[in-house]
Amino acid sequence: MKFSQFSLAIFAVLAIGVSGCSKSKDQTITEVVYSEQKAQKLIDEGKPLEAATEYTNIAELLFTPEGIQHADSLLDRALMLDASNPKANFLSAFVKIVLVTKHLEHRMAPLREIGGTLNDIPAQIYYEHSKLRKAVRGFQSQSAYSQFVKQSSDSVSQFKNYLDLQEHLKTVVLPVLEQGTAKLEKVLASGAKFDVRVDNGAWGANEYSNHDYSHSTYCYQNGGHWRCNYYVYSYYLEKPVAAQRLTADSNDLRVILGGLRAMTDSVRLSLAYSFEGLDRVIKEVVRVQKNRERFAKKFSHLRAIDRNISTRQLVEILRSEPKFLSLTDETQLSKIPYNSERIMREILDLGAMELELCGSETRRMTHLVASVCFTGNAVALATRNLEMLAGPSRVRIGYDEIGEPVEILMDVTALFRDPSRDLKSLLPNKFNRKGHAISYPDPTMGGLFPDGDLIERLKVIDAPGVSHID
Repeated sequence: MKFSQFSLAIFAVLAIGVSGCSKSKDQTITEVVYSEQKAQKLIDEGKPLEAATEYTNIAELLFTPEGIQHADSLLDRALMLDASNPKANFLSAFVKIVLVTKHLEHRMAPLREIGGTLNDIPAQIYYEHSKLRKAVRGFQSQSAYSQFVKQSSDSVSQFKNYLDLQEHLKTVVLPVLEQGTAKLEKVLASGAKFDVRVDNGAWGANEYSNHDYSHSTYCYQNGGHWRCNYYVYSYYLEKPVAAQRLTADSNDLRVILGGLRAMTDSVRLSLAYSFEGLDRVIKEVVRVQKNRERFAKKFSHLRAIDRNISTRQLVEILRSEPKFLSLTDETQLSKIPYNSERIMREILDLGAMELELCGSETRRMTHLVASVCFTGNAVALATRNLEMLAGPSRVRIGYDEIGEPVEILMDVTALFRDPSRDLKSLLPNKFNRKGHAISYPDPTMGGLFPDGDLIERLKVIDAPGVSHID
């Protein structure tokens, strides 16, 4: 599992919801009822912890496209009564993430229509959310999820530019991710182990769903109060997957928490430098690129002409926006190394338990994170990343013409320890007649390459897809 795939586990919890089963002639059927009236009665009797559990159980059953907003409210009430309730903290973290990212795709539509290949640069949160959703059980149906995110979309304003998106990520999305991380850390520290119900049918997935699903669980409002009842069939108690009851233990939580930390850091990275003017940059890049293509096509009979925008032209466009890529929030960068180190160490710890966690059929059928496989390349990459986070280290960047590895000294800590105040200041300042870069004002690239030999190293690389610097 690659580092970028570590975060895939996080949204495995986004399918938490109702337990549904089909009937059988020889079953014993037990009805279970949760209600707000019962929760209030427990409060009146001086039993706040039991009332919090009741609210949590109702919210768990309401984790469906139609009920998730109500689930959020009930979980808030549960945590007011018992701030340490493990399942309430767990569910609340992800209910709020689902809600805060629900309309993100709709709101970004005008930005994606700008065109060009740069229009997803500041949208790591959207990219991660989309990738994770498609990877996990419960959200695999594009049509079901699309219907969910379109609910009330027309009443939500769209982003006018990338600065609007960046402000939304900072003031709305990031706080929810940080609060969710804190909640999961609290649950993990408590050592709690609990079951959750996974409802594949409610979110459109076909796996393990059945035709009688809708007849096994009911949630409705009576006099403005929620009441939920569902039926437990003895036949399905012997089949955890069919019964859709999954266990969340410390290892499940560690994987999910690591994914949430990675997602949070991707947002922090997108907030450190200003994207004011990015929409104008993209439009200009697209315009220049199209002009070059038309020119090359028109005079192709005379001589070969490079159809791609030159480095000189790209740099000129970037520098035309004074605030673009200027440092706006240094504190966001300072938090990333610590989180990254914790993620890498978790990969190593979980990788050491490969036999127990990876490929177990029992685990696949009974746990929230079906398989935890950090082996081989993932462990090696985590070890290498920890070395780089510790300070300067040599990194292979390619091979020379005879196949020998080409290495360079890199210090990634410089990016967080003393970040550049304006990334445009690191752009090349001299070009040859073809528009290729031949000189940079800071050969070390802000301390990232302490020896200042990046250009020389790149010149000797002879690998497919890597261009020589003239």
